[in-house]
Amino acid sequence: MKRLHLFEWEDQPWFPKTLRDLMTDYLRHVVGVFKMHEPVVPLLSEVLTKTKAQAIVDLASGGGGPWPLLAPALRESHPDLKVLLTDLYPNLEALESVRASLPDAFEVRQKSVDALQVPQELEGLRTQFLSLHHFEPAQVRGIFENAIRARQPIAVFEFQQRTVAHLVQFALSPIFVLLLSWFIRPFSWKRLLWTYLIPVIPLLILWDGVVSVLRTYTPEEVREILDSIPEAASYEWDVGVEKVGQVTVFRCIGRPLD
Repeated sequence: MKRLHLFEWEDQPWFPKTLRDLMTDYLRHVVGVFKMHEPVVPLLSEVLTKTKAQAIVDLASGGGGPWPLLAPALRESHPDLKVLLTDLYPNLEALESVRASLPDAFEVRQKSVDALQVPQELEGLRTQFLSLHHFEPAQVRGIFENAIRARQPIAVFEFQQRTVAHLVQFALSPIFVLLLSWFIRPFSWKRLLWTYLIPVIPLLILWDGVVSVLRTYTPEEVREILDSIPEAASYEWDVGVEKVGQVTVFRCIGRPLD
């Protein structure tokens, strides 16, 4: 299946913040419900140990992604770990809720952070969850180049693949939106309005979910992008896909060799 970089509502700078925040809230909730963080724990723990990093800079954090469950799990082996949550369009209410769940571990960057131009003062292992597909190939190259030039390790994860099976799965997403949105916290009247009374969120999740599958990169495509970056040879890379239980995890992990 050929990769198609189609239109996603969530990417548009003019897209209403209320709707974007409701969508990222839902994605965070789904990651937690299906415990998608569990296969990631040993991968991140290993790179933290090898690089001796004490901090994580999470890019494109959305509504917090897997971090409410992932940070406590990582802190079992890395008790001093700090996680900075950032986004180009930060969902501050959701990110502050994540921070409040473990305030000694989380910080929230209120200013916009571009994954292609991360401020130099933000040092640590860079992570991205469910966001690489939002970027075109030249931008993906820029994300990796920016990390390499800063000599920071990077770990990128996706939980979907560009397959017919995942396309069908995401086509059913409105059903899950209607079933699961009742349980999202903190409670929001806006969520009830735009999910059940005026079912905009289920339709937006359907569109962006299907498009996300069509946009998703294969390991071979990411390796090709890395091969186009001369400086990438100074990093050790682990790129692949693995199914753990019901969760399919794409990973691209890079760390400096020196």
